[in-house]
Amino acid sequence: MRHRSFLSLVLTVLAVFTLLALCDAAQREVVVVQSSDIKPFREAMEGFEEACGCVISEIITLSSESPDVAARIRSMRPDGVLAVGMESLSRLQSIKVIPIFYTMGSSLPKSFHAAQNVSGVNMLVSPERYGEGVLQILPKVKRVGFIYNPANTGQFADKLIKIFRSHSVNVIAKQARSPGDAPRLLEDMKGMVDVLLLLPDTTVTTPEMVNILLMHSFRNSIPVIAFSEKYARMGALAAITVSPRDLGVQAGEMARARLAGHAGRKHTYGYSKKNVLIINTTIARKLDIGIRESVLRKSIKVE
Repeated sequence: MRHRSFLSLVLTVLAVFTLLALCDAAQREVVVVQSSDIKPFREAMEGFEEACGCVISEIITLSSESPDVAARIRSMRPDGVLAVGMESLSRLQSIKVIPIFYTMGSSLPKSFHAAQNVSGVNMLVSPERYGEGVLQILPKVKRVGFIYNPANTGQFADKLIKIFRSHSVNVIAKQARSPGDAPRLLEDMKGMVDVLLLLPDTTVTTPEMVNILLMHSFRNSIPVIAFSEKYARMGALAAITVSPRDLGVQAGEMARARLAGHAGRKHTYGYSKKNVLIINTTIARKLDIGIRESVLRKSIKVE
């Protein structure tokens, strides 16, 4: 009986502490800074609020006439700040104490690497998930090629090369130091690859280069697999991307732990835990590429 009474007391105490923690989280106020008011950002914000369990007290949308946002936030003294988009994050660099959570941006800028108050998740699929996605879509592929700038996506590219080679897939990776290098490097790969990858690298995602890449794909019947839905809609065979809501949820989970004091002062950031496959079925038919039904069932299909 004593054992049962003690166990009951322990469970009651745990329940009380859990309830207090939830109540405390619900009282936390977070200010949102977004670079623009667009649907993907709103979806990320909704996912964040749901997972964080906190209250969004104000939403600041940046404009060319925005005052010193960081100073304004410091005067508001919120429990945390959610930066949606990389421009928003860049405007908060002078905030050193208030916890900052970011999402809907690329890799954390080097200027923030030493900051102990910044946590978040970028909008890139990890190299592991990207490689797995390519092999799900094209399981028999033997030669992949891509162009990248080592200064932008060097680490991503290195990991991706290792992943493909571990599956006995040959990789032709060309380094472009500037956008002007990319067309020539693409031409150099002609006849050497079975699929071209468009990585999230600003050196090779200029409008001009994307058009050149897609025209090369059509003329040579070489599929392109990209990282964003818009490129799948433009003519890539597929995109391996992320859901804005999932990104928001992941950032919200980080915020909940940090604001509750469970994450200490160490910053955490990384890739999205989930990915979304998008298949352009029209391009698949034109290139006579059969996508397995099991892959199509779990993909978003566009035409």
